[in-house]
Amino acid sequence: MFISQRFFPSEFGNDVDRVHAVELARTSFATKAKIRRAVEAERIPYTYVASNFFAGLYLS
Repeated sequence: MFISQRFFPSEFGNDVDRVHAVELARTSFATKAKIRRAVEAERIPYTYVASNFFAGLYLS
């Protein structure tokens, strides 16, 4: 029996390493980017899913 363990963080669609955001979102994305770096540094198997969440939420 093969059991795979993989980390799927809840990103809600934005690729925080490639987005250029206004300040409200920038702070949130910076925190998520720090978590990504920690996961990568610990060599935890991960998959990021970026579905390009609409940015209007942070602009209204």
